[in-house]
Amino acid sequence: MKILRWMLVFCFILGLGFNALADDLSDFRRTYWGMSNEDVKAAETEELVVESEERLEYSSSYAGAECIIFYEFSKYDELFRAGYSLPFDDGGLAISKFLHIQDIFESYFGEPSAISVKWLTSYYQDTYGKEKELLYYAFKMGYATILINWDDEPEHQIAFAYFKRDNQFYIHIVHENPKLKPRE
Repeated sequence: MKILRWMLVFCFILGLGFNALADDLSDFRRTYWGMSNEDVKAAETEELVVESEERLEYSSSYAGAECIIFYEFSKYDELFRAGYSLPFDDGGLAISKFLHIQDIFESYFGEPSAISVKWLTSYYQDTYGKEKELLYYAFKMGYATILINWDDEPEHQIAFAYFKRDNQFYIHIVHENPKLKPRE
């Protein structure tokens, strides 16, 4: 009887360890690619603010800033994309937060596989793209957008973007499984 009890305790502890390990290996916030809309709703703990068949949005914070957590589903009700959208009124605060998050990502994921800058016009590129201080100003003013990718894993790619739209600055952090397809 003692042996049976110890075996049950051992199995229980082992099970807790596997659950903790599974949480660490999830694709995004305790969710996995291919999960259904209902399964993601059951896994997410933040406040649901938008719900449709193809997208769920939750209100939360990330890296000390208010954000929207989003999940997107294929026409087969499979989670294929998820991420954070952080809006800012101040471009200086947004680019500072972007650089801070970029440092965290690089320490965790390593060097990005690609970095690209898109300028609004060639004038801005010629005027602001030559010196680091001017480049910071260009991003702060919204004259350029930046996209950084990590795609070393075939089933988990990360895009990290900074841009300005409608007088609002945004940081988007998008996790995606490119093998699952979006709605058509």
